[in-house]
Amino acid sequence: MSAVVYMGTATLVMNSSGLAVLISSSRLSSWLFGFSFLLSGFNIFASGFFTAISDGRTSAIASFARNFAGIVIFLLVLPKLIGFSGVWLAVPAADLAAVMLSAFLLYEQRNSFVTLRLERCHKKYGRLSQATAK
Repeated sequence: MSAVVYMGTATLVMNSSGLAVLISSSRLSSWLFGFSFLLSGFNIFASGFFTAISDGRTSAIASFARNFAGIVIFLLVLPKLIGFSGVWLAVPAADLAAVMLSAFLLYEQRNSFVTLRLERCHKKYGRLSQATAK
């Protein structure tokens, strides 16, 4: 988020002619695009989580939805609907759609997580109770 805060200064350094239009455009685009950084953390977590539990298919779906399909779809649709700002909003929109998809995927697999945990607890404590009974 520091990039968003210091965008005016960075634009002044790189904009030697001092065009006010470029400065205001840079600030607006930074705020629009910067929102995606807040959402991408959850998407990275969800994809990494599915990879960690050896569910590569679900991880690939979550990652593909954000990194390719979502960005391409929103880059084609949003500029036609809202103009030039749609270009900058394509990535945050793709991230938001991917957050919703990742949340859905996590919610759909919640029963398998609970079942897996119960099986592990049963194996762990079942063996302990058999060992203490002997």
